[in-house]
Amino acid sequence: MVEKNGNGISEAGDLKELRDIVYFDIEKAASLYSQLEAGLPTGFRLSEMVENQLKGGGGLGLGPLRVSMDRQNGSKVGYEEVRILHHHLLSCLEAGLSAIGLLTDISENELALRLIDDEWRRSVLKKPYIRTEGWPAIEDHRDLGEMADKVNRTNAFIRQCALAGSDKFNELAAEVQRKRRKVEQMTERNKKRKAERELRAIENQIAELSSEGSIPQWIVEGIRAVTTDIMPNLVTFRVFPDRNNPVPQVVSHLKPDCFFGDKVENLLTHYSAYPDVQLVLLGLVTRVPSKLEAKDARVIAESAERDSVQKPSEVEAFETATRAIFPAWEGLMRFTRYCRYPRISVFPIAVYRRIRRMSA
Repeated sequence: MVEKNGNGISEAGDLKELRDIVYFDIEKAASLYSQLEAGLPTGFRLSEMVENQLKGGGGLGLGPLRVSMDRQNGSKVGYEEVRILHHHLLSCLEAGLSAIGLLTDISENELALRLIDDEWRRSVLKKPYIRTEGWPAIEDHRDLGEMADKVNRTNAFIRQCALAGSDKFNELAAEVQRKRRKVEQMTERNKKRKAERELRAIENQIAELSSEGSIPQWIVEGIRAVTTDIMPNLVTFRVFPDRNNPVPQVVSHLKPDCFFGDKVENLLTHYSAYPDVQLVLLGLVTRVPSKLEAKDARVIAESAERDSVQKPSEVEAFETATRAIFPAWEGLMRFTRYCRYPRISVFPIAVYRRIRRMSA
């Protein structure tokens, strides 16, 4: 923590680390911190103070405090600007949650073991705010369909560049040119159709060579439909405690408008989807899946109640029809949460990088 001396100037001699904030849900953090501190101070405070330092009027600026003099009655009015910086809010929130026993702080090595510990999984909701550091994966699903299409087009271009110098490609390309000239010169209809089919077959061979390793188009279209209809604003952030073990992980879904200082695209450009540095995730645990996930008891009970009604009224029939949509939609949403045993799901508050000071 940065200490301040008597003049209000920060002393960073004891500073052990900096936090480079990547993502911060400021509204969520401010709401929680205001409950811890009985209100979040912002803006300006106006106070009248008896003059005991300045003579003759004028003003004095002391950092965030601006003092002005009243010449006539010797009093002064001070305008105190109270600034809550993002990193300070984050630090105070973490300290406050820890102080009241609601923060579970887990290092990367411990988390890999605890995520498969059933006793720990049952108890984690007693201290539901979790802070964990590990190897992240950042996945922007918003343009996934377009991304897959771009991958195919780029892959085809790269493949064509690679094949351009090969004997097989050159032979097929030369054959295409010969066939085309031959087709253009033909006048007899049946022979021309046969030659056109042969030409298309050769062109298909070239296309297959160029598209090797591409994503099938039906998958591209399906992904585009899912991302548009089910998860239009989904940015998934996953933390792997063990870089070489993909099974234990913490899953969260970030809001696109809460990336600190920039867009997610720029973050991916600099860090990549699989960064080589560890990041910290702070959030509220929302789901701790069990090994055997059963259908929700509320859905089963309501379904049984509806089935027991022999002749439902119009009102009951309408209610049954409309409410049947929600379990069906929930079934689709399960595909996009990416949270199953032994993962846990977290509502994210902040993502940041710890930059630790090296000891001398």
